[in-house]
Parts: sequence; C-alpha cells; structure tokens
Amino acid sequence: MNDRAEIGAGAAASGPSDLAGATRVLGRFVAELRYERLPEAVVARARLALLDWIGSAWAGVAADSARRLGQVMVELGGAPECTVVGERLRLPLLHAALLNGVEAAVYEVDDVHLDCRIHPGLPVISAAFALAEREGLGGRRLIEAIVAGYEVIVRTAIALGVKHNECWHSTGTAGAIGAAAAAAKLLGLNAEQCAGAIGLGATQGAGLIDGTEGQALAAKHLHGAKAAHNGILAALLARREFLGSRTALEGEWGFVRAFGRGTEGERRALLDRLGEHWYILRTISKPFACCLSAHAGIIALLDLVRRHDLGAERIESIEAYVPPSAYYMIKNPDPRDELQAKFSLPFCLAVAAVQRELGYRAFEDATLFDPKIRALMSRVSLETRDTIGRIETLVRVRTKSGEALEHLAVRESLDADGIVRKVRGLLLETMDSARVQAIVEAVSAVDDCADLRALGPIFSGPAGPSSGSATRMDNARR
Repeated sequence: MNDRAEIGAGAAASGPSDLAGATRVLGRFVAELRYERLPEAVVARARLALLDWIGSAWAGVAADSARRLGQVMVELGGAPECTVVGERLRLPLLHAALLNGVEAAVYEVDDVHLDCRIHPGLPVISAAFALAEREGLGGRRLIEAIVAGYEVIVRTAIALGVKHNECWHSTGTAGAIGAAAAAAKLLGLNAEQCAGAIGLGATQGAGLIDGTEGQALAAKHLHGAKAAHNGILAALLARREFLGSRTALEGEWGFVRAFGRGTEGERRALLDRLGEHWYILRTISKPFACCLSAHAGIIALLDLVRRHDLGAERIESIEAYVPPSAYYMIKNPDPRDELQAKFSLPFCLAVAAVQRELGYRAFEDATLFDPKIRALMSRVSLETRDTIGRIETLVRVRTKSGEALEHLAVRESLDADGIVRKVRGLLLETMDSARVQAIVEAVSAVDDCADLRALGPIFSGPAGPSSGSATRMDNARR
C-alpha cells in the first residue's frame, strides 16, 4: 500500500464520514438565507454584534499593531474604496478589511463564543462591512451576511474540536471560511458558488497558536484580519467561477481531516439543526479587556472579595484551577507589557483583588508595575484540573487568618444594555456624546439603511488622542 492509500485508510477509520456533502449543504444554506425569514432575536443579535465590532475597532485604532499595519497599507496604496473605523483614511477593499480586523482584535474586547474558542466578529464583520460598503448594499443585506458568517464560522470551529486549539488559532483557520460565507452572501452567489467560496476559504485557513500567550501577539492580531481578507477574495473569485473544492470541508483530503481534532459529537455541530438552532445567539460580548479564558476566574475572585469584604492585605494566597484547554493561554506569571498582561490570569486576579474591579485601564504600566499588585501576583498559583469545565474556573483564596474561601464561576456575556454601555464608553474619549449617540442610533437602525456607504463618515475618524484606547475604554465602566 502506498503512503497516500495508507493515510486514506486511517482517515476511513476516524475521518468525517458523518459530514457527507457538508460543503454544499452550507453553501445552499448561505445562498438561501433571507432576512425576512430570520427570527427577530437573531436579527437583534446581529445588530449588537455589529455595534460590538465597531466599539472594539475604535478601541484598537491607536495600538502599535494597527498603526504599523496601517503604514504598510498606505505604502501599498490603491483606490479609496472603504472606511477604516476610527480613521479618516480610506483604503482598497481588501486592505480596509485587514486593517479593521487588526483594530478590532488588538484590545481584546471583541466578541467570542460560548461553545468554542473563536472570535467570530473579527473575520466575519471585518469582511462583511467593507464589502457591503464597497458594493453600496443595504443594511438588511449586511444583517444576512453577518448571520450567515456567524453560523458557518462557529459551526466549523466546534466541528474542529477543542483540541484543534492546541496548535491552531481557530479565528484564523475557521475564520476564512466564515468570512467567505458572509462575503458570498453579500455578492448574491448561488449555492454552488457559495460552496466554492467556502472551499477557497478553507484552503486559505491558517493561524498558529504559538506566541498567542503573550510573546508574539501581533501575529494573533493578524489571524482574524487576514481571514477577513481571504474570505472576501474567496467570494470575489467564486463570483467569476474561480471555485474551490465543493468537498473542501468533509473530503478525504479536506479541511476537517487536516485540521480537525473533534469528536463525532463535535463534528455533528457543523450541520445539526442548521437554520433552526442559531449559534449567533450564544455569542459572548466581553465584560473585561483580556483573554476570555481568564474571565471565569476574574468573576469568581470578584465575587469572593466583594461578598466577604476581602481587602488585599488580608489575602495570603490565591489558587486558580482552570481546564487544561485554557491553561496555556493565561499562564504567564510575569507579564511585562500591556498585551502580555491581557493573557496573564495571575495578573488579572491580583488586580481584581487589590482594586475590586478589572477596569480597562488596569493593563497600563502604572498598574502592571504597581509593587502592591506585583507582590500579590507572586502569590497566585495556577493549576489545571480535568474536572473543571471548559468555561469554568475555581478560585480559592486563603486568608492570613487561616480561612479558605472558594467560588466556581463560568464565563458571562454582557447583555444588550451592557453592550451599548460598553461601546459608548469605548467612544466617549474620542468624540462628543452627540456623535456617540449618532453611531449607536445608526447601528440600531441599520436594517433600514438603503446604502451602507452613508455610514462610512459616521464610523470614520479622527481617531483621537495618541494616548490611545486605554483612556477611551475606561468610560465603559461608568
């Protein structure tokens, strides 16, 4: 038996035979999805996703990653087709999607999902908004694209399995597929073309997890943004009958087999109750500007210090028990800059204990190098337990008087009102309240917008003070 046949035999034993026809099924779902048939709750959540994305992008305008990528985009030049959120700059379609995606990623307030480790808005909305603006499409078409993209990206990420994230960043791998679905929907592609666009997205999927724990975060910022870029390209090519494999997801040499580490149950999510069970409704809007894997621990500790009126001076040590899948992302015991701090649960817990909150300014140098916080951070231990659920963290505080207090918490999302407050806070340091209100109102009425090019001037710059996003973010807590 030759090598290819031997590999194929192994795939037959464990491969995705339960996903027969998946790429074309998803292509047909995307092509046939209609705004008028969407549940109102789904439409409302898509609007909130758009608003959350805009706030996240504004937060990242002044960040180094966005600034440096923006310089490259200007250097490359091209037609001023699309808005860059928070900037007066207009860029060609693919460049705008790329830069908006990095802006939305860098401050770690972009949306995530309850059922898998993915940031759906980064690739999906970064692609969809730029393309819809360039094409002069209406708001209902944008809503359709967001819903289609979220369903495809989340279902794909779940199907890849939790263990996929041991090597890969699913926002980059599955992200190109979700962005391709959103872009294909906007372009009005037929079912076969949508499947071909998904195939082209799949073949461009990439994003190494190496470095995302704090040593090479600029690469992490690029993953979802490049997925947006790749998804648009996939759909534009598919419109011209330049099609990817229509068995790209489930094929013997396809995406799920190449990247997937999922169980049969996880793979089933790719198609299960498609068009009936809406994964966009399980999107999480972050209450803290740090890695989602740290959120349950922060919630648990804040509950303990507030409920028991624990001052930091009373704390002898803090123990945090996390699921193995979360550990590598948040294990950094000694963060040395703002971005590393966002991926350090020991730092986040020390700040939460000392300040009784984790505000958006908490990751600045003044807090990061505060002697009181660093002293407590050195007494935070982080361990894994197989018994801790994927979205849970158990925190135990040992006091100097000998008490042991513990709380098990789960990740939580902001509700609709919380998302609006969050985004208002993200914007208030760079514009007056009247303009903030105009942005919020424009998104809330986006369904009725006949041409999204009208929203470009509302969402664009100036970006505001060079001190950047930390000051803007702090208002989100008010």
